[in-house]
Amino acid sequence: MKQMRKKDWSHELTLVFAAPAPKRKEAFLKTMPVPQLDPRGFFFTQLQYIRKRTWIFSIFILLACIGIVRFASDGVCWKTAALLPFLTLITTTEFARSTQWNMVELEMSCKYSLSQILMARFLIFGTVDFLILGVIIGIVSTQSEFYLLRTVLYLITPCTMTAALSLWIIRRTPRNESIYFCAAASAFISIAHDLAGSSGAYFYHPDLLPVWEFLCLASVCFLLKQGKELLSSARKGQLLFIH
Repeated sequence: MKQMRKKDWSHELTLVFAAPAPKRKEAFLKTMPVPQLDPRGFFFTQLQYIRKRTWIFSIFILLACIGIVRFASDGVCWKTAALLPFLTLITTTEFARSTQWNMVELEMSCKYSLSQILMARFLIFGTVDFLILGVIIGIVSTQSEFYLLRTVLYLITPCTMTAALSLWIIRRTPRNESIYFCAAASAFISIAHDLAGSSGAYFYHPDLLPVWEFLCLASVCFLLKQGKELLSSARKGQLLFIH
């Protein structure tokens, strides 16, 4: 009997406190302003998320390269190339910042898909690095003992190697540790390049040009493969990075 009364009271309370059916709900929702974000606005929005110190460090690398060209008596090419992996490290650090702060899942719920966000960042960092490298190559080529295409090859190869290895590391190491592994990889490539360049002229001998070309081409292919896998995982809604 008590159970019956309890059920009756529950039913009555539900009826009394039930919310009334909404009136003119659709009309009201249509009057609410909906923020519009076109692709151009989305691109510039992503640009604003880049920290100022990223630009400062990039400019510092550029100025350091200019200093080498200005004050170094010899070995301008290999000394400059030994600095460039750290330019890639700056980009990698900014690119992986959302994973460090566990923001990947939140970005998956945004209006633009995670793959579009990653693509926008690829374009931003790729354009900035391309412009900085263009300036550095133009400055180094004025003092380099090699012709332009060889100078480009010697300067681009450490960057592509570092970028490809960094993307591979980011996708296969824990979030909080990936930046440290990327820093270690950048330092290793930089030190190895510096030691090899300072050991003798044979490092840049014409006989080794096929080796340089192979390293550059293999790095570019591996970089494109890692980028493609990253975007493919994002489109599938999979968690891109290891906890």
